[in-house]
Amino acid sequence: IPQGTLVSRDVSLAYADFPYRLNSVQGRITLRDNLLECEGLEARAGLCPVSIRGRIAQPGPNYTGWVEVATGSPIMIDPKLIDALPAASRRVVMSMNPQGSATLWARFERLSPQAPLRQRLEIDLIDCSIRYEQFPYRIDKIRGRLVSDYGRWVFQDLEGYNNSAYILCHGGWSRNTMGESELNLHFNAM
Repeated sequence: IPQGTLVSRDVSLAYADFPYRLNSVQGRITLRDNLLECEGLEARAGLCPVSIRGRIAQPGPNYTGWVEVATGSPIMIDPKLIDALPAASRRVVMSMNPQGSATLWARFERLSPQAPLRQRLEIDLIDCSIRYEQFPYRIDKIRGRLVSDYGRWVFQDLEGYNNSAYILCHGGWSRNTMGESELNLHFNAM
């Protein structure tokens, strides 16, 4: 069984399924007794610090374990970030014309070799704005939380402004059993 420690200094990396390049990666990854661990791995997304930690048993096709990624401060929603999204998600996000910044926490976990990979994302929007192509009503100063778990999105405590109107929103997005998208939003404007 291979064993060893990789100490990275100023490395860059990108995950194949989300090719947003992280730079200045520093830290330690250890493989011992068929257990891959990374604790205290630090990187940069532009100027934003990013921490990565994880624990993978039996690395390879039958792995189990988890990896967590978190931003240490807000990251700008820019073309580089949007371009890293899968094509279908990228089209939806681009149609909203988003601006602003957000913090991100993600956990990728597989509990057994037969189980699908569970992906949980929590995105906290900070001073964002949107102007949807199909309904060009600009909403500014948006904040709130977007949570994705197993591909089902929940929008929590979203609030923003259009001129003097204060807008509250909550809801969700998912695919039904037929594979069709279902968007359910509830708005209040004052």
